[in-house]
Amino acid sequence: MKGKLRFRPFSFSPFKLTETRKVVERRYKHAEEEIILKLSKRRLPDLLDEIRALPMDPEVVKEFGRSLSKVKIRMLIYEYPYHQEEKETQQKIVLILMAGYRREVGRKAWDIFQSHADDPYLPKLLQFIFRKEDASFLGLEPHARQQLTDAFTNKGNPIDRLVTLLLGSNQQAADVLSSWKIKSDTVLQSRLIKEMLVLGLADDRILKREGIVAVKSYLENMILEDYKTVLKVYLTHRDYRQFEKEILVQGLQKLGDPRHNRRPWQFLADEEMQKVIQWLMQNDLATFFGRIKDNERFNYWKKYLDFMRDVKVFDEPPVLCMDFGSFVVVEFGHSGAAYFYHREGFYNVVLKKIADLQRGYRSLRSKEYLFKYRDEYRRDGYRLYIHRLPHAGYWTGKFDEHMQHYLRGNFKYQR
Repeated sequence: MKGKLRFRPFSFSPFKLTETRKVVERRYKHAEEEIILKLSKRRLPDLLDEIRALPMDPEVVKEFGRSLSKVKIRMLIYEYPYHQEEKETQQKIVLILMAGYRREVGRKAWDIFQSHADDPYLPKLLQFIFRKEDASFLGLEPHARQQLTDAFTNKGNPIDRLVTLLLGSNQQAADVLSSWKIKSDTVLQSRLIKEMLVLGLADDRILKREGIVAVKSYLENMILEDYKTVLKVYLTHRDYRQFEKEILVQGLQKLGDPRHNRRPWQFLADEEMQKVIQWLMQNDLATFFGRIKDNERFNYWKKYLDFMRDVKVFDEPPVLCMDFGSFVVVEFGHSGAAYFYHREGFYNVVLKKIADLQRGYRSLRSKEYLFKYRDEYRRDGYRLYIHRLPHAGYWTGKFDEHMQHYLRGNFKYQR
């Protein structure tokens, strides 16, 4: 039809206005709170005197709470907690906050709980809040809101229930905590992560879900005593062959090498400490043979780790010394032959002279000979040389025969 009017769609987005609003909100975000805190300095002492004077009658206290102005209720929650007050006074304050409740009290209480997770009265206030508030409280997603409601309204410790939820979740802990509006680097976050790891590192499920990088980060941010508690759980429930290198290296950085100083590692039982030592020896073997790209010798000596007491590695020249309790095996970077020594002779003759004599030899080859005392069965009053075995032909079988005899103390065996 001629002359018919056409209406085109039109939309308007006030970007400039939105940006201006955000700037104003950021500028004055804490202004109201600062005003309340200034008022608190003048008026809160008198208000606390009134609260102390109230009888411990819930109905009387609640009636007092309902009579308080919005400003006074806000003063009470902004200055929370009141650990310096008597228990009865703290209980009254919680009742007053419930009686004069406003949503701002709920938001502030959840924020305070994250810094004062051990406060004995906040859980009761939060139980009231989660029952009273509607679905929009804290801007939580429905699933997260239900989880927090259940944690605070059912019987028992709410933190324990939150830990249980963390353990059972298919999401990473960081995502779950974020959905609960729990801030990073708070007391509550630290406690939930610590308890999750204490209960969850007995097997690999939490480790796989979180990823080694995240777990290492959690451990790095713990106070030392909490770190030791979690590390002990990890070490206790695994064979040393199952240890993650990143976790053990972090332990060495925090606590030092237990082979040099065991004091920082005294939180471990002897069996657990031995597993750490075995891992360190295995790591030394892997590092030494990895540098010279000799996987065959690494795999051979790895199977004797349970019999080793100590491993020493020298870089210049590349020399590996494996202590088996009554004898020591010396391997060299250049394959050649392995040397077998009596333990007392090795420590009192070979190692004793290495430090002094190394300075006088410039040639790498000459330094290597400092570890070779062929056919010197006794020296300086100590039993020293036992045997040398080359890595030629089917050498692993020949080594096994000699190792079986030497581990039983039969050092006369040679073939």
